[in-house]
Amino acid sequence: SVHGRLSVTDAALVHQRLAIMIANPCPDDPRTMDQRRADAVGAALGAGSFFLACRCADAGCPAKVDDGRASSFVIHVIAEHGSLDAEPDPDLHGDSRNSEPSPEPEPTQQAEPRPKAALIPAFNAAIVPAPLLAELIIAGARIRLVDALDLNTE
Repeated sequence: SVHGRLSVTDAALVHQRLAIMIANPCPDDPRTMDQRRADAVGAALGAGSFFLACRCADAGCPAKVDDGRASSFVIHVIAEHGSLDAEPDPDLHGDSRNSEPSPEPEPTQQAEPRPKAALIPAFNAAIVPAPLLAELIIAGARIRLVDALDLNTE
């Protein structure tokens, strides 16, 4: 949460800018308006962006712009290759549009292993869950595969 006091004119400017930003994604963007507003605040304050990138599944969507949230910095992540293929968590930014829970899948004979979380050594060894890693990759984070044997073991 962020709390603060703005002048009436500054609050009107922020409200206007966020309204423009949350209108940018196409109607197929899976986020709710509250999720878009939260993402727009992060893109505007954190990355200085005037746009909010669309998160729809259409690779050719003209609203898929670089809003700077993933491309503004580089995070070195140590992860298993399978983590790169994980699906983003649809509820990562709050409640999803689908209020009904998905039915439990039928058990299979062999359960597939879940992707393991990634580790960011530079940030006090913070854990990055595979769905968040997938979202960062989709949003434009750069990937550089490194052989673990080439890493310094200090």
